[in-house]
Amino acid sequence: MILARAAGAGVLLAVATGSIWGLMFFDLFRIPFLPWIAVVGIGYLIGEGISVSTNRRRGRYLQYIAGGGVVLSYVVAGFVSPLVFVFTIPNIFFLLMLGVGAYIAASRVR
Repeated sequence: MILARAAGAGVLLAVATGSIWGLMFFDLFRIPFLPWIAVVGIGYLIGEGISVSTNRRRGRYLQYIAGGGVVLSYVVAGFVSPLVFVFTIPNIFFLLMLGVGAYIAASRVR
């Protein structure tokens, strides 16, 4: 039951943040370093949302759900605006920040 609630919250938050991120990506990309900071913020938001939805429980599977939520948010943003994939896949630092965002999300439920 707890994992189902966490997965539901993770998917809901990932779709919501990914949609907003995809719609605002071109504006965010104009300001240096802001897309990187946005990924870390999305990771924090998804991790905290999963933590609150499961009454602050902790566990390894919750970490997987939180990290997967950040990656799902990136995929949703790419479907909303294909420019996300065009500008971010060749950028190694952005992919590194995506990993940091997933780590931040997982650390919120650790």
